[in-house]
Amino acid sequence: MMKKGFTYLELVIVIVLIGILALLSLERMKRDNLYEAANQVLSHIRYAQHLAMIDDRFDPKNENWITQQYRIQFHNNTSTKAYTVYRHLGNTDQLVSGDIIIKDPLSGKDICGLVTNPACDEDIQFKKANLTKAYNIKQIRVTGGNGNNMRQIMFDYMGRPMMKANASPSFTYTNNNINIELCLTNDCDDAGSDEKVTIAVDSETGYARFI
Repeated sequence: MMKKGFTYLELVIVIVLIGILALLSLERMKRDNLYEAANQVLSHIRYAQHLAMIDDRFDPKNENWITQQYRIQFHNNTSTKAYTVYRHLGNTDQLVSGDIIIKDPLSGKDICGLVTNPACDEDIQFKKANLTKAYNIKQIRVTGGNGNNMRQIMFDYMGRPMMKANASPSFTYTNNNINIELCLTNDCDDAGSDEKVTIAVDSETGYARFI
C-alpha cells in the first residue's frame, strides 16, 4: 500500500510561508511595542498635568514654590532611555534624593526609570518607565518649547507647560509646542514611519496628543 506524504516542493513552500508569517509578526510586535510605550508616556504626561491642576502649590512664603510643581523628566543616557514623574522640593532642575516620586495610579509603583538615581527605589519602581528594557526604545528626543534636547516638562496650576532652556536659570513658559519623539533607532532622524512616534504638548494649554 502506497503511503501519502509531503513532497519536497510542498515542504519548501510551507517553510517559506512560515518564514513570511514570522517576519510579519515580528514587524507587528515592533509597532505594538512602540505604540504601547507611547501610550504609557502620554498617559503619564497627562497624569502629571492633572496633579498640577488639582494640587496648586502656590505659597507666598516660599520663593521656590514655582519650581516645586509636578513634572516629567526624560533620561536619555547611553544605555537607558527612561522617564520619571515627580515633584521637586528644591530649587534646581535635577531629580535628587528626597523628591516626591509620583506613583502610577494602577500599579501603585513609583514612576521612575533611572534606578541609578538615589531618588528612585528599585524595589518599588514602575519598571516600564525604563523604556529601553520594557519596549526597546533607543532614543527619546524632546524638541520645541524653549529649545532642543530639553529633559523636563513642568506644569503650572492651569496645566500649562514650562521648561528650562540650557542658558536659562529658571523654568519659563514655552514659546512653541513641545514634541517628544520615541524611536526604535539610535537616531530619530534615521527612524522610519513605523519606528517613531511623536507626542506633542501644546504650549498654551498643555494638551498632549499624538501627531
